Amino acid sequence: QASIQVQGYAATQVKKILTGNGRAPKAQVQLSIQRELGLSAVPDPPDVADALAIALCHHYLSSRPAYV
Repeated sequence: QASIQVQGYAATQVKKILTGNGRAPKAQVQLSIQRELGLSAVPDPPDVADALAIALCHHYLSSRPAYV
C-alpha cells in the first residue's frame, strides 16, 4: 500500500560481504562491523551487530549492484 520495497538477504550472503566468509562466526562479523564503521568497541549485543550487518549489506548492494 505504501509502495515500500522490502529486501531480504541470506545470513551467508551478509557474512560473505562483510567478512569474505559466508560461514563466519558472530565474533568475526562484529569485528568487521567495528572496523568498517570505526567504532571504539564491537557492537553488542549481537542483535545490534546483526542489524548493522544487514544495513551495511543493503548499502553495499544498493550502491554497487554488481558487488557480489
